[in-house]
Amino acid sequence: MRIVESLRDADGFPYIVMSEKIRSLMDKAGVSVLSISISTKSDFAIAFVIAE
Repeated sequence: MRIVESLRDADGFPYIVMSEKIRSLMDKAGVSVLSISISTKSDFAIAFVIAE
């Protein structure tokens, strides 16, 4: 696994997995939820992540 990865669930929705180091940093920062949106077209992709 990389430090942070985006994967897709059985329904095709993206979700994020991360290393324990990143998870620890998020916990210290008070982040408990990550929301992700990914869009692709041809050879291009863009992703937005909101940390709450």
